[in-house]
Amino acid sequence: MSILPNLPALLMSMPKPATPKLQTPTPVESTEEQLRWFSQLQNAFVENPQEKKALLHLWNKGVLSDNKGDDAHSTLYYLNKRLQEPCLPGLDSRQTVAETVDLLTDSSRLTQNISPLNANHLPLMMSAYLNPNGSPYQQESLPVPQSPEEIQRLQLNSCSVLGEIGRLVDTQPKEVARMIYEASNPTQDIHETVHAEELFPDAPILAEQVLKDLNIDYHILDDKNALKSNPPKRFQLSLPVPHMGVIRAMNAQEIKDPSTASGAELLLEEALLYNFTAKSYDAGRDTRDALALSSASINNAKSLTLQDKEALNKIINQSPRRPDLAKEGVKAYLQTISTVDPQELQAIQTSLDATASGLTQEEQLMMERILEEGTALENVTFQQVGQDNTAQNTQDKKHVLLGYTKPFTAIKQDVLVGLASPLGQILANVVEPSGDGAFETGHVVRILAARPSPLKIPKLNSTDFLVQDTSQASSGQGHQTSSIQWWHESQLIPRIHHITEVQTDAEKAWKSMAPATAENPYGILSAEKANDAHYTLDFVTRPPDESQQLETPEAFHHRVHDYRHKQAKQVEEDFKAKQGGPSQNKTESSPVLWGEARHA
Repeated sequence: MSILPNLPALLMSMPKPATPKLQTPTPVESTEEQLRWFSQLQNAFVENPQEKKALLHLWNKGVLSDNKGDDAHSTLYYLNKRLQEPCLPGLDSRQTVAETVDLLTDSSRLTQNISPLNANHLPLMMSAYLNPNGSPYQQESLPVPQSPEEIQRLQLNSCSVLGEIGRLVDTQPKEVARMIYEASNPTQDIHETVHAEELFPDAPILAEQVLKDLNIDYHILDDKNALKSNPPKRFQLSLPVPHMGVIRAMNAQEIKDPSTASGAELLLEEALLYNFTAKSYDAGRDTRDALALSSASINNAKSLTLQDKEALNKIINQSPRRPDLAKEGVKAYLQTISTVDPQELQAIQTSLDATASGLTQEEQLMMERILEEGTALENVTFQQVGQDNTAQNTQDKKHVLLGYTKPFTAIKQDVLVGLASPLGQILANVVEPSGDGAFETGHVVRILAARPSPLKIPKLNSTDFLVQDTSQASSGQGHQTSSIQWWHESQLIPRIHHITEVQTDAEKAWKSMAPATAENPYGILSAEKANDAHYTLDFVTRPPDESQQLETPEAFHHRVHDYRHKQAKQVEEDFKAKQGGPSQNKTESSPVLWGEARHA
């Protein structure tokens, strides 16, 4: 694979996809104001020619005048506000502006690598566990680390949120500047405006319930009089930065290591990880509570009645900020059930004691829907995965790749369609199977572009994809390697579990899934059957065994949509009867986690 030293120039030279259908607001800033702000920024970096050059580059490229997003202000407006206004204590305004400019200049600098806590910030992080009342966004009931090694990290499991941040840098730079400005304010709180149709396109009436399920703070923006007979259509979300994440950002600004994430980048990473894991993310340890896995274990237990499942899920949903209380409630309720299968009971109890990292597939989708302005998004799944039942201990069981929903050339075509869509870039959730098809977890990469490949394969006009893998070293100045590389399609396509596409493209992609047959009851293709492109694969897929009780991916897709529409009907009835009374339904989510960096 060749390394690309100049990503911005390369991307600018490529054909651009259609412009997203964003509502570009009428400018509220005069040319005189923008010129004055630009001059103030240039003067602030008079002794730093590199930053002055970067600012001029962003000015000429139109990044500083970009005003797409939640308000009519420009990138320049938010950079200048950050320069002039006080920062969150412990952070430096001028340095935060410089870090924002560097990120907007080159999104390939995004990396999961972080600087270890130094002698100033390690005690500060330890004290955050000992004194959880020291900040409004400090989390209670997190276990105190037994040693500093528990909170020393060299890399965060943040690939899913970094992929989305990178895409926003390239497509909506003003929004990135605004989010960094708000995250670095003394209030340390990012705000997002979202429409019900964006949050839940197939059943907008469920939007408010989805926000409750995700434990995201919000208030309704609609006229209160209109809400008497209609469900809310617009929400303003509050996405605070956790206190421990601020400490990591402070540490990064003090160390100033260009090969690791900057303070500005960490503010965004930590805010997204915290808020889209139902605020269960522990920024010191870089782990999150695994209650999502507990919900999956409960929902998969055949010996539990529907009423028992609803009651257990309600316990989990009522205490997302206090997972310790939720776990105790679930355990207490389980003791009252005598009919539960012992093996299923053990699986639930094991899941309650588990920790995880990264976002679930559903959480990642909701994050993308909320942050992508004016675009309805949906997942397209290409792999069927299950659990490796050959391991004796539940803790040792890994995921295993069972098969594909489409031939490889059809998967490739869906990816190319996604690149040509208004999004322009694709977040692909990939797995790295071992020879026998087993894998531990997933990883998110960002697909930026495609080109005809110089590597020829018989009967195939092959393609290279430009991919950013944030688990690799970033391409900042002086780096010897790059996080941006060309991957041949044979390296990428067989490893993609799912991608997020514009909903209309996703619906077309679902219609071409592999049909179920008597010979293949789960509607999936083995690696050999899917490999219509003559790749040489270094892993195999395993046929599902009878104990796994799988359903076809297409059946799952339709079941979830039917479930959502039934929910929507019930919520609508509740709303009419109670003038907006809450529903007790919960949206379904996938237990697959996409956080850890796993790429050979």
